[in-house]
Amino acid sequence: VDGELWSARRTDGNELPHRGGVSVVARDGMTLIVEPLEQDGLPQANESKES
Repeated sequence: VDGELWSARRTDGNELPHRGGVSVVARDGMTLIVEPLEQDGLPQANESKES
């Protein structure tokens, strides 16, 4: 955004996926806190994870 350098880290501290989507769940300064999107028929970011 406007030439700013942002970084991202996962909520669990694991490595970010090389390919695939992530969902932003929080922000800490210029760092986005993210979770990988679930795949293989599991809920995506905008679907409820509750049954």
